[in-house]
Amino acid sequence: MVSYETIYKGTYGPLDPTYGELFTGYRVPVYRLGMATDPRTANIINEVSAKLSQGVKTFEISSVSPQVFESIPKQHWKEVERLGKLTGVEFTLHGPIVDPAGFSREGWSETYRKQAEEQLKNAVSRAHELNPQGNTPITIHATGGVPSTEWQMVEGEPRRQIMYAVNRETGQLVPIEVKKRFFPKEEILTPEEELREINERVWDSNRTSLIHNKEIAEDMIQNGWALAGDVWKEWRAGTLKEEEITPNKLRAINAITLGLARYEDLSMGLRHMLNEVVKYTPEETPAEKENKAKVMEIVNNIKKAWEDAEKLKDTNPYDMAEKYGFILRELARLPVAPQLYVKAEDFCLEQSKKTIANVALDAYKKYGDNAPIISIENVFPNTVFGRAEELGNLVKKSREEFIARAKEQGISEARAREAAEKLIGATWDVSHINLLRKHGFPKEAIVEEAKKIAPYVKHVHLSDNFGYEHTELPPGMGDVPIKEQLAELEKRGYSGKQILEFASWAEHMKVSPMPYLVEAMGSPLYGMEMPPFWNQVRGVYGVPAGYNMGYGLMLPEQNVSLYRAGFSELPLELGGLLPKRGETFSGTPME
Repeated sequence: MVSYETIYKGTYGPLDPTYGELFTGYRVPVYRLGMATDPRTANIINEVSAKLSQGVKTFEISSVSPQVFESIPKQHWKEVERLGKLTGVEFTLHGPIVDPAGFSREGWSETYRKQAEEQLKNAVSRAHELNPQGNTPITIHATGGVPSTEWQMVEGEPRRQIMYAVNRETGQLVPIEVKKRFFPKEEILTPEEELREINERVWDSNRTSLIHNKEIAEDMIQNGWALAGDVWKEWRAGTLKEEEITPNKLRAINAITLGLARYEDLSMGLRHMLNEVVKYTPEETPAEKENKAKVMEIVNNIKKAWEDAEKLKDTNPYDMAEKYGFILRELARLPVAPQLYVKAEDFCLEQSKKTIANVALDAYKKYGDNAPIISIENVFPNTVFGRAEELGNLVKKSREEFIARAKEQGISEARAREAAEKLIGATWDVSHINLLRKHGFPKEAIVEEAKKIAPYVKHVHLSDNFGYEHTELPPGMGDVPIKEQLAELEKRGYSGKQILEFASWAEHMKVSPMPYLVEAMGSPLYGMEMPPFWNQVRGVYGVPAGYNMGYGLMLPEQNVSLYRAGFSELPLELGGLLPKRGETFSGTPME
């Protein structure tokens, strides 16, 4: 089969402004396009130097593995910054992939969150070294991979199939699936309904355990009290010795003691449950605030009864049982079960906004108006903040947290708000969101996601795929609606950099993706945004798309044959070299 590079194209196709099967009708000038470095290497000087000949004006340092990132010597950052000054190249940075919320393989912990915060602060300082006089965008992942919701398009409507929740006490993730219930009636439980029932079941189970312990303890104490109540106080105080007590009364005292041990277990469980009630009863909406007020009233009643019960432990454990009966009746009056389990995105939102705000505020205090921009990237659609609405909410809440913390440190609200909007935004990865396609989402839904996130976007990542795997192909080689997404971002004012990520392509093809990128984006050949465009000259200036990475071939065969002169990379129509053909004299192209 003959490849398209060997076919004479004629002279009329290139005059058509939409010529070329890869071109999408949306043009991006080359100065807005950038290339990511190889994420597998810490030798960023070598990476940038090797790729400078490709004409790229922006590089994203992409050593995303925390281990690789930490392996970059501090001198490299300064040398890369100097190299940028010499060549007129700008730099952005992809920070190490850590989880801002604080999740690791073992689950969540505040220790992990603080570690992630420190790692990101260090990455921000490296970003500042790349451009001390500007605002270098640093992309951080919205999550290290915490699963959130698996969606499926059913009858034209998106529906949750699996939703993940977090146990706020243990930090463990729990999958919650759509379930069918048959009693008392046949119905489908959504993950949200199942989550509510899980919280109620856990609360009822804990309360039942308290009741069970109370009943056993009460029976033990009542039976023992009937025989040894008259000597209990003296025995407890140590004024009555065991040899002075009859065997029956001694056995009764042992029963009372075992009953009190049961009450100790009950008391510990009660303290744990009340802490959950106070910590995890929501109070966001007016109705929730009203419920929380009722909850606190009941908690205060229980606290007083518990203190009274503790005083009776040494003197009259028989009456202590009545106090615990009151406590358990009060627990039954609580209007709502505490939200021990919450949706993963809600939990991560509360934790991640603290991390992002702290990192951004630290950068602002150090570098002022030249602080790097914290740009939060959507990862995959089934992870937290993988959809536009969730990611936008994270940006919004992080800005609010930044403002609140800045005000606490004496920064005016107006100044803090301006800094928050400048320094905290989103990196939109057009290919990550395309993975919704494997769940039945159409192209229009992908474009709608870009429309929703557009007001928050500070940076863009480009690559292509087919909606099933994150393959990182050059644009035009998959079915990601790249042009449509970029058009939505531009409508809402985005005019920043667009970085091509191509790790998979580089690994397999061993060639530069830049020719395919400029062709697919319809970029102008020259600095002015006017014809000719790269998509118009495909197959005319060489293979592929005539992208000349270097000085190019001299003395092409047809030119020597027809004109007896040498030019660099003439079009085929004017005597340029036909691929896979030898030179006139030696049979080998001369350079």
